[in-house]
Amino acid sequence: MNVAWTAGGRDWLVIGMSSEDKGWNLYHVAASGRTTPLLPGQLWMYSSAASPDGRRIAFTTNTVEGDVWLLEDF
Repeated sequence: MNVAWTAGGRDWLVIGMSSEDKGWNLYHVAASGRTTPLLPGQLWMYSSAASPDGRRIAFTTNTVEGDVWLLEDF
């Protein structure tokens, strides 16, 4: 489980599991206690952070799918 403050500093972003979700999920937990899932269940999820303006959330996850990329002339 991972907990991070939202940009406003009153609410939290929580990564955890519930019986309703299939896997890990990112939740918004309001100071009032109201909990809202933000994504469909993920196989794995590790951490999250809100942007300073509160309009975006970054999170890390991985899947069993993958792509190979080649970056040239970097």
